Amino acid sequence: AKRNLVLDASRSFDPAEIAGCLVFAAVLRPDLAFAASCLASAVGCWAPKHDRAAARVLRYIKGTLHRRIVFRRNAPLGLALWVDASFAHDIHSPTAPGRAQSRSGCVLFFLGAVLWFASRRQTATAMSTCEAELAALCLGVRSLIVVRATVVFVFRVELPPTRVYEDNAAVTRIFKRRSVGGRMRHIRVNISFTLDAIDADQMTLEQTPTRDQIANALTHSEGKIRHDSSIKALFPIA
Repeated sequence: AKRNLVLDASRSFDPAEIAGCLVFAAVLRPDLAFAASCLASAVGCWAPKHDRAAARVLRYIKGTLHRRIVFRRNAPLGLALWVDASFAHDIHSPTAPGRAQSRSGCVLFFLGAVLWFASRRQTATAMSTCEAELAALCLGVRSLIVVRATVVFVFRVELPPTRVYEDNAAVTRIFKRRSVGGRMRHIRVNISFTLDAIDADQMTLEQTPTRDQIANALTHSEGKIRHDSSIKALFPIA
């Protein structure tokens, strides 16, 4: 009876309690990262619609308890990073309702499974899709550098440059051109940081079609067909 109450969309949840539970559950579930992050950011402005959303997430978890991250023993010791951003879609801020903030989504694969992922609302308001994507790219590269150093130290191996997949054509053109125009000078730090990582042979930037962008699931809600495709990519063995 208690389980049915929890999954009832008409139930009122304690905002902090349900948000904390979902954030904890999302530690090993990249498919929950976006929903958990959005509900956690809405704790200060909780409304009946958030109760319905929380109940829906709980029903989803109940039906997907079998999903897990499985590392393959014989997989090569390579890393692959996928980065994406949703521009001006994040309107869940309790401190400034209605602000059009962007969201970064990153997924880092190692040994055939997800090693690290993030779904975070960007603190600075991006003025274009390119700016939002650059912020997400910088977030992913910062974590990539740390993970690469850890893998080299633990496994005593030399890693080839990590492939970083980005679906925004304007971003990939910036790094091919290796120059910062006048309109981009306010974010030159993000660009220079990523260029340093490329020059140090820590990464290469490659453009991927939007339909194949795995990190899309961590930036906004998806339809069923796209969601099923993302799940297959995030949990290739589960």
